Amino acid sequence: MNKDLIFSTNKANILMLLEHLNACDDSYIPKLSARVNIHTYSNRIFTNGIKFEAWDGIQLVGLLVLYRCESKQKTAFVTNVSVLPEFCSQGIASKLLEISLDYLRGDGFICAELEVSPLNATACSLYEKFGFVACSRTEQSIKMQLKF
Repeated sequence: MNKDLIFSTNKANILMLLEHLNACDDSYIPKLSARVNIHTYSNRIFTNGIKFEAWDGIQLVGLLVLYRCESKQKTAFVTNVSVLPEFCSQGIASKLLEISLDYLRGDGFICAELEVSPLNATACSLYEKFGFVACSRTEQSIKMQLKF
C-alpha cells in the first residue's frame, strides 16, 4: 500500500464524493450508474452516511460508506466500497474495511450487512476474508452479514 495515503472519516465534501463515485463507475459490477442516480446517491451518503476515506494528497482514492440501520438495533449497512481504478490492488479496500469494522465494534454494533453482485468475485472474496457470510442470494445480489 502507498505509505503516503491518509485515512480519515467524514472529510470529503459532496463534490469530492460525486467526483469519486463517477470515476469509479465502471469498476462497479454492474455499473453504479445503472443502479442509482450518482448525484442523488452522493447527496444521500453525504447527508446520512458515515464515510471512511483514503486520500492521496487532496484526491479521494478510496471510500467506504455505511449507514446505521434504524430498523435493526446496532446494525450497520455497508452501502459502498470503492477505490479508484489506478489505486486498486494496493490493500485500500481492506484497510477501509478494517477501520470501519473496528469503529462499529467500538461503538457497540452487533452486526454489519452488505449486498454484493455474485458477478463480483473479488469483492465477495474480500468480504469473506473479513468474516462476512452469505445469508441470502438472488441472481442479482448476495446479502452478506458479519456478526460481532
